[in-house]
Amino acid sequence: MILRLAQRIDAGAYSEVFRSADGERVFKLFINGKHPSNVSQGLTHPHHDGQRRRTFAAECEAYEIAMSHPRIRRHVPQFYGRVEVNDVVDQSGNSVANDYLLDCCYSLEYVTGNERKLGVYVRGEYPPHLAELLRDMDAAGIGYLLDASVLMPEDSESFQIIDFATREIEAPTY
Repeated sequence: MILRLAQRIDAGAYSEVFRSADGERVFKLFINGKHPSNVSQGLTHPHHDGQRRRTFAAECEAYEIAMSHPRIRRHVPQFYGRVEVNDVVDQSGNSVANDYLLDCCYSLEYVTGNERKLGVYVRGEYPPHLAELLRDMDAAGIGYLLDASVLMPEDSESFQIIDFATREIEAPTY
């Protein structure tokens, strides 16, 4: 698979999100220490790439758990699994693959809606439908929700949660 920077719809500290040509899926591809955003922050040590790889694995594990749980599955995007990326190209068709961990990519169903970080809620003050799902996620082994966002949080039937993992991956210490 070849991803194009023109398809990029979001970028974070560890990854970038690309939308498929048909608009139905997204691909979350993890960046490496050579990526300009990491170079500018000094996050270029090989230990940092190890942390990003472990984060990728923890996110994939969490989505696999979510897909096997009937209640959780209704409130997360469909997880299509890990995807091997062969190249990433810029607008001129030049490869920028050296900025990415090409073997650290997964695909999800594209979902949209007003988005709210879970962190904006004071602990214990989640809407009841969201609190119930968060308890289910924790009980199932999805224990890291610090970076998670909820789409359509006010809709108790259709809300979706994204950006979660089984555990927090600690930053390397030197």
